[in-house]
Amino acid sequence: MKRRVAVFFLFLTLLIRCEGDEIGILQNGHNGPILSMAKDGDRNLLFTGGKDGTIRVWTGNPLIQLRKIQVSHLPILSIAVDSKKGRIGVVESNGLTQHFLSVWDWETGLRKFHIPLKEFPLFMQFSPQGTFIGLGKPTWQSLTLYEAETGEPLPYLQEGFGIVNFFLVSSTENTLLSYSPASGTLIYWNLREGTRKSTIRTVMDLKNLRILTDRHAVGFDNRTVYLIDLVTGETLSKVEYPGITGILPDTSREELFTLSSGSEESSLCLWKYQLPYQEGDRGTLFLVQEKLHILPPNVTQAVLWENRVLVGFPDGTIGSYQANNPFPTIEGKRIVEPITDLQVQHGQVVITTRKDAWIFPASFLEAQQFTSISVKRFDNPYGRPLGILKGRDSELLFYTKDPLAGGVLARLDLGSSPEIRTVKTFSLPLLGVWPSAKGWYCLEKGGSITRLQIDTFTEDFQIPAGDIQSLLPLDENTLLLGKNAIGHYGNPLILLEMTTRETIPLQIPGVFIAFKLTIQPDTDKVFVLALRQGREKDTETVLYLSDRNSLEQFKPIAILRSEDLEADITFDYSTGELLTTLGTGSIRRWDGSLWKSFEPHNSLASSIRTYDHWVFCINKDGTASIWDGRTGAYWGDVVLLQEGGWMVLRKDGKVTGSPEVNTRKVLKVFSKRKN
Repeated sequence: MKRRVAVFFLFLTLLIRCEGDEIGILQNGHNGPILSMAKDGDRNLLFTGGKDGTIRVWTGNPLIQLRKIQVSHLPILSIAVDSKKGRIGVVESNGLTQHFLSVWDWETGLRKFHIPLKEFPLFMQFSPQGTFIGLGKPTWQSLTLYEAETGEPLPYLQEGFGIVNFFLVSSTENTLLSYSPASGTLIYWNLREGTRKSTIRTVMDLKNLRILTDRHAVGFDNRTVYLIDLVTGETLSKVEYPGITGILPDTSREELFTLSSGSEESSLCLWKYQLPYQEGDRGTLFLVQEKLHILPPNVTQAVLWENRVLVGFPDGTIGSYQANNPFPTIEGKRIVEPITDLQVQHGQVVITTRKDAWIFPASFLEAQQFTSISVKRFDNPYGRPLGILKGRDSELLFYTKDPLAGGVLARLDLGSSPEIRTVKTFSLPLLGVWPSAKGWYCLEKGGSITRLQIDTFTEDFQIPAGDIQSLLPLDENTLLLGKNAIGHYGNPLILLEMTTRETIPLQIPGVFIAFKLTIQPDTDKVFVLALRQGREKDTETVLYLSDRNSLEQFKPIAILRSEDLEADITFDYSTGELLTTLGTGSIRRWDGSLWKSFEPHNSLASSIRTYDHWVFCINKDGTASIWDGRTGAYWGDVVLLQEGGWMVLRKDGKVTGSPEVNTRKVLKVFSKRKN
């Protein structure tokens, strides 16, 4: 069925102006699973951390997003809240070999410190006055305290006494209570002197201990829920109930919610407890309603929030569960329609999504005041992500970026064509398309490398691709191929002579995938982005430099100590300098000897495009950001919305967009710093 063709919007409306002391927050949820949650009851705040490396700060009912903080490219696996001083502690980790602790002022988004950890902590908490943040590490010398403002290790409790997965600090910060699951011991410490006050035996292997009163706590092992006395260590009540992964106490009602996470479904159960009123009494603990709420599979995060339970879902949304309603209200939704590619051709910014292709005149970047602008929209007839290539004159080429379906190559003439037209189909998915003087090189996943003539798109060269991941035309007759180095004897690069089809394998020590290749204009400098195995057996993403005439030598010039297959490299064609998104979240420029970072933009940059003195970047959250390449100054963002329409958010506070955008719904304005 033929789809609708071009639709034209001839407008640009000023929506909101954020003044100097205000900040506009796009009400967009996490891009991927929520992996950590914490609340600040004193300030009525909810903090969520995601696989997308962001912390999002929420308040109200329904939830309103107050802040987004791009902490890292690594997932956020743990959050602790300092209610006293408005700070949060964050552990970012790849779950295996890389772990970092940082502390942030959540209102300003400023990081206080950032330090590496050798192990992922079992427990993290601020002291009541916010003096220090403590971690329970999975080592003999487990309990480690850091000064909360600077990250300097504190000299308290340097004696190793086994793994600690819970601790509690008195309001005066003079006494600390620790729990060691392997021995089942509660130890009261004089924190300043580093001496033990008393040691108490209690239940072994307790997890997720939660405080009910100064004297009582609840926890669980693999099979049983326990109500314990923290002074005597005595078990006041216990109920066998296997499979619990979390406990949410409601001390005002003497109730508990327990979370059970499973691969087919997760659930919340409701419990009641009663504490002893006088010496000699026993407490009680009993299950009120099993599976009070059925949750999606693999849910691991939930908090009790006023009269509802907020659950972090694997799709990045937040489910709000009320006591008498089995169905949740879904909050924290993603509203952004992800941008799949961006190019600038003949003064027009072309942006694609799964649904559409949008065309903006690049002149809006130079405008001091927002005025009328003509924005065109074309239907994406394939309903799949589209990559964009510059063609001849006013022509654009599109190719599908779907790893599960056969590839399509299409074209659009910005000057005359009313729609995107297919010019070539492939039986296998396309990994990419690269231009050269002789034609378009199309790389099929597990298929062939095919060259198409520039004008007719007919095939004039084909060779099996195998495990090739990327390619780079070095000249008319030579290709540099990046590949998976499978097995012990694999090579990540191959030099292919087109006329003879001779191949020369190239080795880079430790590298097992070369996924992005480029050559600097008017030079012989070749740059390669690759994954390699680091010294500690973890994966590193490395940017290498070589020379076209000596490709047996590769020099690392930038290293990210984790995997980032979405990192990109290109050139500022006005200066010839290298630009990359590897390593910082923003963009870095390399002049051949020194690195210089662009202004941060609170997102993770991925693909880079350049036009005149402007630098564009598609972010990993599906938005696009823009910088002035001359100064590295951040200009603003372009956002496309799932419900239709677009917005442009400038750094100076001006926000513009199409009339169908409900500004009050998608953008909230707050003071940068609360009084």
